[in-house]
Amino acid sequence: MNMAKHWCENLGELIDFIALVVLSAPDEFGYRDWLKPEEQLNLDRAFDELRYGLDRAAEEVAQSPAIGTCRAMLEEAYTHYREGRINPGAWKLQEISRLLENL
Repeated sequence: MNMAKHWCENLGELIDFIALVVLSAPDEFGYRDWLKPEEQLNLDRAFDELRYGLDRAAEEVAQSPAIGTCRAMLEEAYTHYREGRINPGAWKLQEISRLLENL
């Protein structure tokens, strides 16, 4: 992702962004007038940002084993969304959020 600013620079922002994705995925992200057209959120960009956020969170929590679990769950959620299974995708993201909140 080549955005000038990321949505997820720390654990708290990642948790907040997960909530945004749960409410918006797969295709209700809306238009943000401060973003360039190529920076507007869609499913792929949102999940790229979630991956970036997990990288930042890993730095913050000293490589907690839970981060690896969250990475695997994130890919499961992405697959659910890509295959049209919105509820299971959202539930998986919410599960990730709960794990992160306990770090």
